[in-house]
Amino acid sequence: MKRASFIGKIGKYDVYESNGKGKAGNAPSETKSIQVRLYDGPDAYLLRKSFSYTIADPLARNKALEKARKYCQENQ
Repeated sequence: MKRASFIGKIGKYDVYESNGKGKAGNAPSETKSIQVRLYDGPDAYLLRKSFSYTIADPLARNKALEKARKYCQENQ
């Protein structure tokens, strides 16, 4: 089972970063994602939104985090 790293809490949402690596379609780039989760109990959550980014792009992670923050703030 893949684990995710906790980034922080924004309102009622928890923000995590996936530790797994994915592939960007047919492109050779590897991706990760920032996940917005809504917990319902200690082990149960709904994945509300996921923002993928390319690992090779140094600015992509910050853009994905900003999108996650914006989503959390707009959907309280």
